[in-house]
Amino acid sequence: MKRIIIVLLILISMQSQAQTANDLFDAGMEFMEMTNYPQAILHFTLCVEKSPYYYDAYLYRGICELREGDEEKAMKDYDMAIVKKPDYHQAFYHRGLLHVQQSHLELAIHDFTKAIECFPKYIAAYRQRAYTYVSIKEYDLALDDIKEAISFYEEDKEENAPLYFQMAEIYEMKEMNKEAFEAYSQHIKILPDSGMAYYRRGIILETVGRYGVALEDYNAAIEKSYEDIEVLRHRVFVCMQIEEYEEAIKSLNKLLDVYKTKAVKDYFDRGMCYKKLEKYEEAITSFNKAVAYDRKYTDAYMHRADCYFRADKMPQARRDYTNAIQIEPQNGEIYYLRGVMYYEMENYDNALVDLDLAVKYEPSGEHYFMRGAVKYYLGDKEGACLDLDLAIGYGHEEAERVYSEICH
Repeated sequence: MKRIIIVLLILISMQSQAQTANDLFDAGMEFMEMTNYPQAILHFTLCVEKSPYYYDAYLYRGICELREGDEEKAMKDYDMAIVKKPDYHQAFYHRGLLHVQQSHLELAIHDFTKAIECFPKYIAAYRQRAYTYVSIKEYDLALDDIKEAISFYEEDKEENAPLYFQMAEIYEMKEMNKEAFEAYSQHIKILPDSGMAYYRRGIILETVGRYGVALEDYNAAIEKSYEDIEVLRHRVFVCMQIEEYEEAIKSLNKLLDVYKTKAVKDYFDRGMCYKKLEKYEEAITSFNKAVAYDRKYTDAYMHRADCYFRADKMPQARRDYTNAIQIEPQNGEIYYLRGVMYYEMENYDNALVDLDLAVKYEPSGEHYFMRGAVKYYLGDKEGACLDLDLAIGYGHEEAERVYSEICH
């Protein structure tokens, strides 16, 4: 075996003697293209042995060494490339990338700056220096770099699209939504099939409460084949905000049936959508799943109870309200809802007990108004008027009308 290796090395050595430095370099580049980095490194090494000032060979040997995981050798080769050619902008650039990888950010910025000094229109160096500035929270300097890079092209050139995207990301970090929106829009103008840009612009629109327009952008992102769990969840949220419950259910079904999220919140949201559509049996089915995955999910018990109540299934409703109260015994809203159920059942004594607890834990105009109604049916007009007066104090308009009818 050793003899075979020796013979191969001799053959390579004999072959290299017959090849020029350019031949060896070209062979190295071919091996690099094939991701055969050990052979590429070997040929770049033979190249610099034949021609010690072949600075490109040092650079590309360093790139291959880095891809093989040897940062130390790569750094030495980048250094050597710069020694052989002091204005070698590509060597400064790649050394800067390695400094970033090693978290030496100030050194990286220095190298990207040197690359730009050597080649003033080096777009890649501007972009990487901007990313590095972002890492040290120098957002304005990062934006200056991106704007400078953009100025090298006409505004609507395809080369500018990634620069506008990067600019938008920086504006988002600075919480400058208007500017971020405009930058994403410019990116989309140049690359109208950029689903990710539609998605990111949709998030900005969602953040400022423009839910309908955000939905259009999420739809466009999905149409452009940019669809994942987060896109669908954002789409669910805005659909629910503008009461497009059927559309929300479509995305929730995809999350649960296609992406198999099995997420409690997804089941709960689907239950809420069905409830809003007054499809109570479907809502109950989804709330069942939510409760199965989280036995302490109070809201799922509350809303399932409300669905049972509306479907005239009082025993099941009572059981769910009771379960919710056991989980959160000081939640006034649950006592209120169970009190309303008892009121509808004309069980005023139990309703009063629950509504007393509702106003104790969570006093509100609606809670006082409802307790006033219960007291009125129990024949306690004075107590009813007192509660109506308290409800009026909370701004309850209906309480004011009823008070004027029964309390004067």
